[in-house]
Amino acid sequence: MGNDLYVPLKQGEVYEIHIEVKPSVEKPLLMRLLVDGLNTLPEPQRWRTRGFFVEPVSFPAEGSKPEPTEVRYVPAQRVSLEEASSWLLDPQQTRLWAVRGFVVDVEQQRYRQFEVVDAAELPTQRRQFTDQLGIITAAFYEAEKRREADPISRSVLATRPGAEKEERIETYTGFKPGQLVGILHIRYGSQEEWEKLPAAPVPFE
Repeated sequence: MGNDLYVPLKQGEVYEIHIEVKPSVEKPLLMRLLVDGLNTLPEPQRWRTRGFFVEPVSFPAEGSKPEPTEVRYVPAQRVSLEEASSWLLDPQQTRLWAVRGFVVDVEQQRYRQFEVVDAAELPTQRRQFTDQLGIITAAFYEAEKRREADPISRSVLATRPGAEKEERIETYTGFKPGQLVGILHIRYGSQEEWEKLPAAPVPFE
């Protein structure tokens, strides 16, 4: 159905997201990957309610010059697709990637698994965004060379961070998202909902 895909999942299930690029793709791509509106990569700490952000700030002493505030990166932050940190997909290295959970800390190579739960088990703040629950969004962009002046960023059923695991995670700084080349929404729900879809389902092995 357009750029929407549907997959059946059940409560308690732990899943991974696998990305494969076609043989015709020769240049690097950047991918922004959100699960239930939460970025799979760490973002600067922020609090958001529907319609606005509240971000932590520090105030310098009177008469002193402001010092840069230390930015704390935290996992599973709500962020718009246009602002999200992105993954680098380089077909010269591999054509298949697996995102196994919300990255907790890039340097320490830690992530928390994607675990499916009933939406009622989520914190109250997350239940404000029910229209985003049960949706995985992957947006792909041309990898545009970053200029020196560009800032460098570190690179229903619902999903919550599950058990913490470790995996090698590499960083990059030389690219930024350019032109959007494609977007895909993966909607997940129960097996019963999946079987009621009007289109013929695609079997997953």
